[in-house]
Amino acid sequence: NNYDKPLFPPNNGSVHDYLSTRFRSKATGSPACTLNAANLATAIAAGQYIQCNADATIEGALATANANAVVFVDGNLTVNANFTILASTTVTFVVGGNVTVASGVTNVHGVYVVRGSFIDCTSGCNGDPTLNINGGVYAGGLNLGRVLPVGPPNQNDTTPAVRITYEPRYLLGMARVLGSPTVDWREVAP
Repeated sequence: NNYDKPLFPPNNGSVHDYLSTRFRSKATGSPACTLNAANLATAIAAGQYIQCNADATIEGALATANANAVVFVDGNLTVNANFTILASTTVTFVVGGNVTVASGVTNVHGVYVVRGSFIDCTSGCNGDPTLNINGGVYAGGLNLGRVLPVGPPNQNDTTPAVRITYEPRYLLGMARVLGSPTVDWREVAP
């Protein structure tokens, strides 16, 4: 028999839709939609899948436990503060709306799977510092309007406004949490 199910992503839909369809039902509880060090660490300790049924914000530094987590956000995710995570921890945000990073934020971690757009600054976007993303971004659209400060020397000529540093640990962390479809190979007589 041939294995005829799509592995990843499905033929008709986005990666966000695939992850939501396949894994969102495993999410436990609904933590406060303001994610900070205390409530995200508690949610991760309770289960590897976290859900927020509305818009969510990240306020304050996140320093989670040694775990891998997937956070499902049905609405938009706004990142209002710098945050880092432990080297042994991964967080994947699966967002149904947009992800917006506040203009003053310079450092975020995680993989962002976004149905809508990933937006790197709020209003103005001129004179913002470089945004460093440690992880990855997979989005339906990108709005990279961040402009570095102008002045001797002009940083926009030599420094990126957004730097995404791919970290393989996120693939390993996601594999532990999301797994992969089981495929059974057998040799059959003709």
